Amino acid sequence: MNGMRNRLQSQRGASITFALLLFLVCAVISSVVIVAASTAGGRLSTVREMDQRYYAATAAADVLRQTLDGKTAIVSYQTSGGTTTATTTATGILDDASKLVVTGGSQALTAISPIENTVDNVKYTCTITGTVNNGLLTFDIAAGGGKFNKNGIYTLQLVFTSTVMKTEEASTTEGSLPTGSTGKAKVTWKTGSIRKIRGGA
Repeated sequence: MNGMRNRLQSQRGASITFALLLFLVCAVISSVVIVAASTAGGRLSTVREMDQRYYAATAAADVLRQTLDGKTAIVSYQTSGGTTTATTTATGILDDASKLVVTGGSQALTAISPIENTVDNVKYTCTITGTVNNGLLTFDIAAGGGKFNKNGIYTLQLVFTSTVMKTEEASTTEGSLPTGSTGKAKVTWKTGSIRKIRGGA
């Protein structure tokens, strides 16, 4: 009887059970830490890539600012029957936008060459679209490329404002010609604002 009671009260094997339980807990914690670390590593890579796209897009925006900020274009215009036509002696983004401002037009500009930037030895292509509307010249600068190209385009919007000074040279009122005028306009562009319109991987 005493032998049976001693066996029931024996603590042999309890330490092994406790050790196994402790090992199981440590294994679960380790697996959770490993999964969290690998997930965080992937996120850090994506965040770094988005930072690189940001720098590529802002560098392209700086190129446009240096090219257009404070620049002027001289536009010859003619108004007849309520319609204004405009011409310039030069061609380019500045001149095309200036003609649209003088005529009151609103449209997307023709294809603009992309700007390539290299950040941390990774090449990013910044595609640029321009639109003129209500005297504003708006550029959407989208930086894509790198490893995480899917849904990872970072886009900045750069806006220029215009100031137009017209000098009327002549007018026509006689005969069968409709009332109209001809003249020159000086269009000056200034940087208005820049903001992010898309970001994230």
